[in-house]
Amino acid sequence: IEQVASLAEAGLLQAADPVTIMENGRALAQGCGASAWLATAFATAAALVAQTDAKVQAEVAGARITMAGLPDQHSVEDKDGQVVVSGVWPTVGGLAHAEWILLSGLTLEGEPASGLVATRDVKASAYPHRGGLRGLVWSSIELKAAPVRLMRGAPDEAALLLGALVGVAQGAYADYVGATRARISGVGGQAVAQFTQVQSRLAETHAELKAVAALYADVLARTASGQADDAECVRDRAYIARKSVEAVNRLLSQMGAMGLAEANPVQRRFRDLRALASTR
Repeated sequence: IEQVASLAEAGLLQAADPVTIMENGRALAQGCGASAWLATAFATAAALVAQTDAKVQAEVAGARITMAGLPDQHSVEDKDGQVVVSGVWPTVGGLAHAEWILLSGLTLEGEPASGLVATRDVKASAYPHRGGLRGLVWSSIELKAAPVRLMRGAPDEAALLLGALVGVAQGAYADYVGATRARISGVGGQAVAQFTQVQSRLAETHAELKAVAALYADVLARTASGQADDAECVRDRAYIARKSVEAVNRLLSQMGAMGLAEANPVQRRFRDLRALASTR
């Protein structure tokens, strides 16, 4: 609760342009993947609402809006001029911090659309954690003829979460370097950082993450110029996600059995990274 309040106070949950949302997410993710997801999701939802009609904007003014993943099933009806939706959205993050939920997977006149539903109008239940991003306390929501405000357009959550993904990978590298510097081998008492194999794998990961950072900078530039949907940009985002996962997995494998420990910060980073990569 305190962390979300700090994010809100810093203006990180408010509507912003895509590049700012991505870069805020990257900076936050170097410290906490869950905080980066919250800032990205809430700001993305706010940005979409800022483009809709004034009546909807007035209704949700000042409220926090989280985002739901794709639905398992849903139906949309018109009852006396009011759009009502029934269905199940199994993955909603940060629900405890939001007054409204942005529903994905809807259509309006055959085009992609989103819907706003008040948290008071849904039935929420705990969702088994997805391995990563546990700080979001994932929920599943069920709607039964709930009133929904339909809006044209749907946010490209996967594209905007790229900044958080890159930030988590960068944070994992920093955590690994810090842990390795302080680690002494149980065999021979030698500093682990002096092992040739460790430095070789570290160099390989460092080179890959530098390449990822360069590609990410190019994606940011193309996003700023309105080319985020170009085939090359989409392809680069997918490659960035794959190489980031591979790079951090290499570090985790180098740590041996301790790499499996839940208390290991690199392991926690890897879980968050895989959760973010699964949105690709």
